[in-house]
Amino acid sequence: MTPHTPGEWSIWQPATCEEVGAYGQLCVDCGELLQTQEIPATGHKEGEEGTAIEGSCIQYGLRTLECATCGELLKCEAVPLGEHIPGEMKQLAPATCTEDGYAEQRCTVCNALTASENIPAFGHKGGEWKTTRAATCTEGGEEARACQLCGTVLETKPIASLGHRAGEWTTTREATCTEEGEQKRFCKNCGVEMETQTVPALGHVNGVWETLSEPGCTTEGERLSYCPRCEESLGTETIPAHGHVEGEWRTDLSPTCTTDGVRTLYCEECYAPMQTETIPATGHVVGDWVEVRESNCSQSGKRAKYCAVCEEVVESEEIPSTGHEYTEWETLYEPTKEAEGERQRHCVHCGDTQQEKIPKLSKFLGLF
Repeated sequence: MTPHTPGEWSIWQPATCEEVGAYGQLCVDCGELLQTQEIPATGHKEGEEGTAIEGSCIQYGLRTLECATCGELLKCEAVPLGEHIPGEMKQLAPATCTEDGYAEQRCTVCNALTASENIPAFGHKGGEWKTTRAATCTEGGEEARACQLCGTVLETKPIASLGHRAGEWTTTREATCTEEGEQKRFCKNCGVEMETQTVPALGHVNGVWETLSEPGCTTEGERLSYCPRCEESLGTETIPAHGHVEGEWRTDLSPTCTTDGVRTLYCEECYAPMQTETIPATGHVVGDWVEVRESNCSQSGKRAKYCAVCEEVVESEEIPSTGHEYTEWETLYEPTKEAEGERQRHCVHCGDTQQEKIPKLSKFLGLF
């Protein structure tokens, strides 16, 4: 029989905190277990302490210890009550000028009172003097000084009466041309009447005239004098006729280039004719030369000058014909020794055409 070949040792069963494990060695050829060896239990390993229940000032807590390897609970113990957690100091009753205030501090968990304090009264703080009752012309007033914080009046003092103050004179009834007026003076403070005085009648104002009828060139007018203040009539007078007033010249007959005209001067107001005079004939206004008939290569033209006003011919003259302006000769047929040639040219303005023969070519020594 072939002997077994032992292999490497390997863990068959791992050890735990409370139970042993085992190593095993197998034959590398047939896999048979050749031998075993025990692995001791590892035992528990304490982990970090943990808090299962947080303690406070009104409740016990719970602290635990577990195995760091298997998690088994190893220890459990109570946590004692904790200290109060103070909150903010809160003012419950504010201090005033005459009374103390009160503030307290309580636990933020159980609301138990942890501290308290009195806030001392801060006393009155005097403000500025203010008028509580204004003085008049005949009665005194009063000033008071109150606490700036609570408004309690701390002091008072009297204000002397003002006495009347005479204002400007005020017209209560206007004076007219024939009747007196009236003025009064009142107190500036209380408005009571203090004095009265008479304003003398003004009398009429002369020299203001109103035209009742306007004078004409040959007729008299009339005007009325009155007082502008009361409009009472003071008398009338005659306004002399002022004679004709020269107006504009008006053209009765307009002059032409060859005949005189007539114009008349009229009165500006009554339109009566005042003077008549002759307007001299204006004479022709000669314009520029105007071409009446255009000249060409074979016929003369004509131009004239017209009056710009009446369009009559003032002057005229003939325009000489321009004559033909021919192009260079253009050969139509080249000459030969047997036949003449031909050429032509035409006028660049009117298109007139000229043609002529070109002599035959000469023979040399009578040979062709």
